[in-house]
Parts: sequence; C-alpha cells; structure tokens
Amino acid sequence: MNEGLHISAEDYAAACQEYISTAMADIVRLLSEGKEQDAADLICYKFGNRGKWRSANVLYMFYDRFTDPAILYRCIIDTYTNDGYNFPRRVMLRAKKIAPRIPAAERFGDLPEGDVLTVYWAASTPISTVRNDLSWTINKDVALWFAYRFSDLYGVKFDPLHVYTGTIERDKIIAYTNDRNEHEVIQHGSVKNIVELHPTAEDVQHAMKWKESHKDTT
Repeated sequence: MNEGLHISAEDYAAACQEYISTAMADIVRLLSEGKEQDAADLICYKFGNRGKWRSANVLYMFYDRFTDPAILYRCIIDTYTNDGYNFPRRVMLRAKKIAPRIPAAERFGDLPEGDVLTVYWAASTPISTVRNDLSWTINKDVALWFAYRFSDLYGVKFDPLHVYTGTIERDKIIAYTNDRNEHEVIQHGSVKNIVELHPTAEDVQHAMKWKESHKDTT
C-alpha cells in the first residue's frame, strides 16, 4: 500500500526557504552578469502570488538594479498581470516613466483606436481616490461583473462594489492587456471625469451572461 509522502511542517518550511534563497541568489548573479532578461523571467515566474516572497515583493527588491528599461517594463507588466494585489506603487510609477519609450504595438496591443477612451472599474475605494487604482477596463461588463460577483454568495446578500467610469488619454496609459479577457488598462492617476455608475438589474444580468459566455477564456 502506498502511504504517500509525509513531511513535517518544519521540513516543509526549511525546503521553501532553501528554494527562495536559491532563487534570490540566482537573481543577484544574473543581474551582476548582465543577464537581465533571465533575471526578469525568474522574478515573474519563479515565485508565487502569496506570502512574503511573492513575485511583486521580489520585483520591488530588485527593480532598481535593472539597466535595460524595456526589459524592466515587461517584467513589471507581466508581474502585475500575474500578481497585482497590493502591487508596489513605486514600481508601477517606474513603468509609467518608461512607457513612452515602448513601441505602441507592445504597449497598446489591440487597444481600440482613439485619443481618449472610456474606462470602467469596480472598487471599494471612494471616488476621491479611485483615480489612483491601477486597473481599469474598457469593457463595462468586466467592471459590473467584478462589482456584483459576490453580491449574492451562498444565499447571503452583500453590498456590491462601487462602479466608476471615466476617461483617459491614450498616451497616459501605461499598458493595455487582454490576456485574461478583462480588457485591462493599467494606469496611475490619469483617469479623469470620474463618476459613479448606478447600474440597473438588466445591466448586471447582462454582465453575468457575458462572464458566463467567456468563462473558458478568463
């Protein structure tokens, strides 16, 4: 009978620490050797998105040591896409500074044409501070789904998030990505004319149907 592999909590913690220490040493070595793309790949994909040593925190430790702005920009955007919770603002502000030097095809991808775009977002933050939220979307259904996805959970009613809309100038966008089918505009402090929306039941239902039809692509 296969009883499986048993490991104590202490041994597991020691193994995790060894894994982290080795990965961190590899990043230091690669940066010192000028292999910045390899270091960026380790930061983006070697660490998880939980705990003290999540990829966003590791990036915060090393972002000032990159000399190639294009590699750093891609590392920041890839890390944010995979691990955006409480993302270090200082790091994203570095990407904002680099963004004008990034080719439009990479920076904007398949973002629709237009010098000014309408964006939406669902947030718990008040309207006075929401302009600093990093993630917005050009798809209203995405914002509505995020706002109302937990409003009726297991038969318990919860207040939905606020839903905001505003405008942003194209050249103020740090990056646009649709990797998760969320039509995501990454920005900081550049959304203007922000107002709160008060969606109807039909609006919310439409967003839920949209999500259901795209559940295999998000």
